[in-house]
Amino acid sequence: MIVVAVSVRKQLQDALTPHLPGYKVIPNSRNVDVPDARFVQLSLMEIEKLPEAPAGAHLATFTVTVVTALTTPNKAEDDLDAAVADLLHAIDGIDWLDWENARKVLYGERHLGYDVTVKAVTEKN
Repeated sequence: MIVVAVSVRKQLQDALTPHLPGYKVIPNSRNVDVPDARFVQLSLMEIEKLPEAPAGAHLATFTVTVVTALTTPNKAEDDLDAAVADLLHAIDGIDWLDWENARKVLYGERHLGYDVTVKAVTEKN
């Protein structure tokens, strides 16, 4: 469980960044027109009350998107395979974070990515 002293989004960004050297970790949903390197984007999608947990405990669900900057099909596929593996290993290294699935997506009109659904239980400090 993570105690929320700052936003859970900021804590997720801070936790992922050291695990993903060379990646830009973008803490919000926004359009990246022409990516020049791999990046990860965080989108807080849902917050649920946890009836079985203590008062004030919530389940935060994020979509974490990893995108390759490459657009040549074969090179982009290979780069994306490495990028999603990096992201999943990073998530696995954060004890308060759990992932459910990773789905291949098209980011913008030309870039390949994966949307990874992650969940964290939060509690007010």
